[in-house]
Amino acid sequence: MRLLSHPSALLMKARITRCYPRIGHRYGIRSSYCCYAICALAQHALHAAPVNTGTAEQPTVAVFATTHMQAPSEWALQQNRAAPSPAANSATTLTETTQTETTTIPQTATSTSSRLTRQLQADAQHQHYTFTYQWDGLPPLRFTLSPGATEQRIAARRRYSTDMLNARLRQYLLQQQTPLQQTGIRLELSPPAQPLSYQLSGIDATAVRNAQTALHQALAEQRIAYLQQNYFYQLPPTQGQSWIVVDHVRIMQESLPLLQPMAAALSAQLGQQNIRQISSHLLRFIQQIPYNDLSSRRDSQGSAFAPPWQLLQEHRGDCDSKAVLLAGILRQLFPRLQIAIIYLSDHAVLAAQIPPLPGETKVELNGQSLLILDATGPALLPPGKTGSKYQQQLQNRQFSYRFFPVSSQ
Repeated sequence: MRLLSHPSALLMKARITRCYPRIGHRYGIRSSYCCYAICALAQHALHAAPVNTGTAEQPTVAVFATTHMQAPSEWALQQNRAAPSPAANSATTLTETTQTETTTIPQTATSTSSRLTRQLQADAQHQHYTFTYQWDGLPPLRFTLSPGATEQRIAARRRYSTDMLNARLRQYLLQQQTPLQQTGIRLELSPPAQPLSYQLSGIDATAVRNAQTALHQALAEQRIAYLQQNYFYQLPPTQGQSWIVVDHVRIMQESLPLLQPMAAALSAQLGQQNIRQISSHLLRFIQQIPYNDLSSRRDSQGSAFAPPWQLLQEHRGDCDSKAVLLAGILRQLFPRLQIAIIYLSDHAVLAAQIPPLPGETKVELNGQSLLILDATGPALLPPGKTGSKYQQQLQNRQFSYRFFPVSSQ
């Protein structure tokens, strides 16, 4: 929210408006992808004429402009699936259940067909889950994960809601009415059934202006707190567009302890291979985890993001869910590796500091050449390959990005 003033203005009003999402569309390689609509920002200056104050006894009212809150893009609504609690299947007595799921990946133009099988043995009472994967004729990959309070906290996050955000802001404004009134400033709110707006008025124009500045900052802090509480992040504006996304970086960082046994098992399986061989192996593995098709969940506003624990437990995930899992494993194996998540129009991929070969897709970020890693599947794409649509967007730099922090190890 930005304060707009005019030398002759005498009336002050700030307005917060709602935004509405729309559902995404399908990705072209046999799977639907998370689509995120772009919401344009608009600010309209209110040119107010001076108010005739009449006699000296008539109070002076400060005049400000109408301001619109930033409307989130549909990234925020596609990526906020309410995840189940890790303890949802726990029992009061010691139980062991075995679940076997087999997914057959059809042959693609980029690689031969492959078969991934998974077995899950769950000791839900003690929160120990043993995963066994087998594919490509390799020895079984076996590891045990123990989700805890961190996974429960991530699972408890709420989906992004403009109504919930506005309710939080309205409650804060109501709490400020009495303190402001004690300083001679009146704060009026729009009715609850209407879009949230407020107006400040008072005799001292300077005091009203200062109160507006403080209120603007406080509302911005309330908004940031709402995003952080529910694991969301607002990307810096690009080309006049603002994006609210799941805080993939924070979720990956908090999931690193959970993923350590998985990374150790993969390291033992891969042995002394170089980073390109390892990244290719990890891509082939994660791409074969079933893709979470959005078409059957349109009634849930397209929300699809699954953090690493949920993805592994449910054995399915979408583009950015798989990207975060891949980033977490790479970070465990290569603590100093530069890794970034790339946000395209309706897709998400990773970029990692792996030397590219001729013909492979790369991006230049912060003076570094990073290789594209698309873990989505079901197409078994090698490092440096993604869909032609997204290669064009990358070449034209039509994307946003965030770096994952480098480990201090």
